Amino acid sequence: VRTVPNLLNAAFILLAYWVVASLLKVGITKGLGAVKFDARAAKYLPPREIKGETVGPSALIGRLVFYVVLLFGIPPFLEALGQEAPVAPLQDMLGKVLAFLPNIVAALIIVFVGNIVASIVKEVTVNFLAAAGLDNAASRFSIGKVTGARKLSDICGTIVYFFVIVPIIISAVEALGLEAISTPVKSTLEKILGAVPGMLGAAIVVIAGYAIARAVRVVVESFL
Repeated sequence: VRTVPNLLNAAFILLAYWVVASLLKVGITKGLGAVKFDARAAKYLPPREIKGETVGPSALIGRLVFYVVLLFGIPPFLEALGQEAPVAPLQDMLGKVLAFLPNIVAALIIVFVGNIVASIVKEVTVNFLAAAGLDNAASRFSIGKVTGARKLSDICGTIVYFFVIVPIIISAVEALGLEAISTPVKSTLEKILGAVPGMLGAAIVVIAGYAIARAVRVVVESFL
């Protein structure tokens, strides 16, 4: 006797979650599109082809929110059908996911803001060194043969970017709160960061040695 009411109640719950999920999907997609999120995030979230349709970053986020909302609608849907056995473990799993979500958001914010800061520092460093004549000096001493097509100021800017972004990534990993993952990742990044000064010193020695050797060659050639 209660089968039909249960089915109607379950259908109503599923429909309600679907409507909410659809509204959130459309709202998020249009909202991110209004602030030109796709153009800014295309470097990190390139468009993907899903079922023959090219989906940009804003649409991907909208779809993700849509399915997450539907996922949270499964427990009340099962309860309305009288299937209470799988509800408890599913609610426990969703509760853990929901509790962990702030950590993920915090880590993403740290990486996003840190990348902006590191990029600005890199740009300032590159422009300052270029204006100071570093690239011209490198060309004068033929250091370009060592650095290749990249300018020396750009290489220095990349090194500065690395020094800024690595501690930020370490902070983002710590924000996740997963000791099993964050501890080895943090240890690895700290070892890499600790090895960079030695590598940088070796690079400076090589570049300086090359410049000195070239100067000595010119002097010897002129003398001979």
